[in-house]
Amino acid sequence: MADPRTAAEPEAAPKLLRQRGFVFVTTGQAVSQLGNTAFKVGLAFSSLALDRTGSLLPQIFVAQGIGLVAALAIGGVLSDRRSARSIVLASDLVRLAFVTAVTILFATDTAQAWHLLALGLAFGLAEGIFQPAMAAATPELLPTALIGSGNAFRTALWRGVSLVGGPLGAALVLASVELAFIVNALTFAVAAVALVLGGPWPYPHQARERRRMLDELREGISFVVSAPWLWGLVGISCAMVVFVFAGTFSVLPLILAQRPDGEFQYGVLLTATAVGGLLVGLFMMKSAGPKAAGRVFLATSLLVVAAYAGLVWWHNLPVLVVLGALAGAGSAAATVVYSNVLQTLVPRNMLGRVSSVDMIGSFSAIPIAQALFAVCVSNWSPSSVFLVSLAAAALLVVLGWAAGPVRRLTVEPA
Repeated sequence: MADPRTAAEPEAAPKLLRQRGFVFVTTGQAVSQLGNTAFKVGLAFSSLALDRTGSLLPQIFVAQGIGLVAALAIGGVLSDRRSARSIVLASDLVRLAFVTAVTILFATDTAQAWHLLALGLAFGLAEGIFQPAMAAATPELLPTALIGSGNAFRTALWRGVSLVGGPLGAALVLASVELAFIVNALTFAVAAVALVLGGPWPYPHQARERRRMLDELREGISFVVSAPWLWGLVGISCAMVVFVFAGTFSVLPLILAQRPDGEFQYGVLLTATAVGGLLVGLFMMKSAGPKAAGRVFLATSLLVVAAYAGLVWWHNLPVLVVLGALAGAGSAAATVVYSNVLQTLVPRNMLGRVSSVDMIGSFSAIPIAQALFAVCVSNWSPSSVFLVSLAAAALLVVLGWAAGPVRRLTVEPA
C-alpha cells in the first residue's frame, strides 16, 4: 500500500485545495498579514500623533527587531519540541491581545510613546516565536507530494495580499487610526478561528524528550554547519536579503526619486513586482516543484539581481514594468524552491531550529545593511551604491553555483 505521505498526485492544485487544514490555516494567515499591513500604516500615523519629530517610529521598529531576533532561537526550539499548531494559535491570540490593548489606549486618549515602544517589543517577541513554527507547519499539514504546490499557493497568496494591503491601510487610517488597529486585531481573531475550524493537522509532529534549550539550539546550529548544501543555501538566501531586498527598500526609492515621475514609477514597480510573484506562484501550484532545485534557486536569484540592475539603467515605464515583474517572478520562484528544499530535506525534528538560524541571520543583518546603505548614499550616488550591492549578491550566487553543493541539490518527486 502506498504511503499517503508520499503518494504522487497528477493534479497537484485541485488536490491541494481539498486539504482542509492547510487551506484554512494559510487563508487565515493571509488575512492576518493583510491586517498587519494596515497596522503598519496606522502605526506610522499614530506615532506621529505622539511625537511630531518622527523619531518614535524608527525606535518602535528597532524595539520590534530586537524582540524578533531575541525570540527566534526560542521559537525554533519550541517548534521542534511539539506540533507547530499550538504555537501558531498561541501567537495569534497573544498578538490579538496586544493590539486590542493599544487600541483601547488610543480610543480612550491615554496612549503614550512608551506604549508603542512596548507594543513593538512585544510584537517582535511574539513574531519570533511564530515565524519558525509557521515555517515548520507545512509538513504537518500536507503530504510530501503536495509540499511544493502548497508553498507556491502560500507565495501567490502573500503576493496578492501585498497588492491590496497598502491601499487598505491608507483607507482605514483616513477614517481613523483606531479603525486600522481594530481591523488588525480582528484579522488575528480570524486567523485563530480559521486554524481551529481547519481541525487537527493530519501529520502532527510528535512531542519529543526535552533537553536544555541551549543544547537543542547548539544541535540546530551544528546541523546547519555540518551540511555544506544547507549552510550554502542559507548563506545565499541571507545575501539576497541583505544585498538585494534591503537595498530595494533603502536605496531604490532614492534612485527613482531623481526621476521626474519617480513616485509614480515606484508605485508601479511595487505593483508589477507583486503581480509577477502572484502569477509565478499560481503557475508553480500545478506541480510538486522543480527537481533541479539548486539550479533553479541559483538561476532565479540571478534573475532577480539582473532585473533590479536593469531598473537603474532603464527609465522607460513599460521596461520598468517588465523588469519589476521579472524581479517579482524570480523572487517568488526562489522562495518556493527554498521552502521546498528545507521542508523536504531537513528532518521535521530539526526544521524549526534550521529555519530560526536562517531568520536570525537575515533579520540581524538587515538593520546593519540599512545603516551601511545610509552611510554610503551620503558619500556616493544611490545608483552606484545599489549596483555595487547587487554585484556583491551576484558574486556570492555565482560562487555558490561554482562550489557545487547548492547547485547539485535535487528534490525527487514524491
